[in-house]
Amino acid sequence: MKQNEELRSHLEKLRLEQASLLKVSNINTQSDNSISNSPELVTENLSLKDQLIKEQSRSEGLSAEIMKLSAELRKAVQAQNNLTRLYRPVLREIESNLMKMKQETYATIQ
Repeated sequence: MKQNEELRSHLEKLRLEQASLLKVSNINTQSDNSISNSPELVTENLSLKDQLIKEQSRSEGLSAEIMKLSAELRKAVQAQNNLTRLYRPVLREIESNLMKMKQETYATIQ
């Protein structure tokens, strides 16, 4: 899990670096092709790409958190099932003894 987190962090850094390179590249392209692309469109495009990169990183982080929580849930369910299996006979015995005591008390009263 820790290794996955480190890899996601590294991937996020690479994506942010890529986004900054795209900005520089698009600024250079914009100065060369100022007629074909308006500055507003280029800025919006860069902003959307940057936002997409951030959301992808966030999505991967949330996905990893879901996998971690799912694993914890499986462990908790397994532990609960083990405890149930372990204590069921004990609880049945206690219930049986209580029923016997109740019957004996009822028989004693009459």
